[in-house]
Amino acid sequence: MRQERWLPMIALTALLAATPGAAAAGEIPLTLEEAIGIALRNHPALAAAAGRENGAWAAHDRAAAERWPQLRLESRLAHLSEVPATEIPGREPVPLAERDTWVTSASLQQLVYSGGRVSAAVRQSGRGAQAAGDARLRTRQLVAHGAERAFRVLLATQEEIGVAALNLAAAENHLRVAGERYAARAAARFDVLRAEVQAEEARQEVIRADGNLMAARALLLQALGLPSGEHRALPPEPAALPQPGVDELLAAAERDRPDLRGLARQLAAADAGVAAARAERYPTLALAADYQLVTPESTTVFTRWSLGALVSLPLLDGGRAGARRREAVAAVVQAGAAFAQGRRQVEAEVRQVVARVATAAAQVRVAQRQVEQAEELARLADVRFSGGVGTATEVADAKGSLARARYGLVRARAERGIADAEQALAVGSVPTEAPAERTQPATAGGTKQ
Repeated sequence: MRQERWLPMIALTALLAATPGAAAAGEIPLTLEEAIGIALRNHPALAAAAGRENGAWAAHDRAAAERWPQLRLESRLAHLSEVPATEIPGREPVPLAERDTWVTSASLQQLVYSGGRVSAAVRQSGRGAQAAGDARLRTRQLVAHGAERAFRVLLATQEEIGVAALNLAAAENHLRVAGERYAARAAARFDVLRAEVQAEEARQEVIRADGNLMAARALLLQALGLPSGEHRALPPEPAALPQPGVDELLAAAERDRPDLRGLARQLAAADAGVAAARAERYPTLALAADYQLVTPESTTVFTRWSLGALVSLPLLDGGRAGARRREAVAAVVQAGAAFAQGRRQVEAEVRQVVARVATAAAQVRVAQRQVEQAEELARLADVRFSGGVGTATEVADAKGSLARARYGLVRARAERGIADAEQALAVGSVPTEAPAERTQPATAGGTKQ
């Protein structure tokens, strides 16, 4: 029959799709480690996070600059349209200035005492910069997690293509047997029609799996920060590690989550902001010196130098200092609430992901048993139908159960991998350093961190 010509090709397609490492022409083989490495080198979110951290450290340097001497140099060249002069009776007018004058002045100032304002501002900006660094690390963890999630989705769609090809091959084989039995007058036309419907449904699953593969590849490109490329995910080695307890994971999250550490540093920065605001009511003391060079000199503008001390004490500012203190205290309250909320959120995430990992592991075990049972049921249905004992309905039901079981196993394995990745993200153990890339570059470069 016509279907017999396609049976070897379908079987070959199923074999290629189900074989790890098999890649079509133009596809780029990709391991999980390489996917994370590419994402950590190319994703634009990392450049934005690094920019925010650099800006925070620049603000810290600006605050610390007040501790050091401040030297200012100015130079001015002036031309007077009319030179003022002093009239002295019986003498010629005495000019008070020169028509063309070049004045260069240097001013030096050193802060001696600020009531702790500068030190508090430096602490505040330093804690803020460290919190920005923690936010950058968390961004790297999120990018790595996104890459792993997209990788596992692609891997699952690849396996679904293999399952769809296997199901189509089985449906085509059943259609061949039904046609042979119909030709031998051992089966009814209904059996052939039922087999043809089942084969068409299997073809639709192949088409749907191909569409899912294209969507998964697009999702992977977005997660990796690449503009183009067709990657093929290579199955990672299974890690048979014992599942830690909830208390152990909570302790790890408390220690390793950079966003939680950043919230603690933001709270410390807010405390330093209160100290800086309170110091504004204290006097400040600075030493100042300046030197002025005039060419040419005149009776009113001449070369000179000075040395002195500057004392500043705010007496009346319209309530600005008080408002600044209240603002700083409110910032402490907000930062403390954010830190407490962050700790509760982390605890909830850890507990939820532990439950999800346990559920996913149980689903994988159940799905594996279902596949084994469905394969045996399909085999017996084929034997019964070939022997003239069973019906086409029995075969169709058995094949449908097997297809659903295979898809269920693929999805259960994908869910288990994603659940493990989410557990690593919840406790802050996702890698933040890009491993050495071993694949060929997939085009596009990224911002160097």
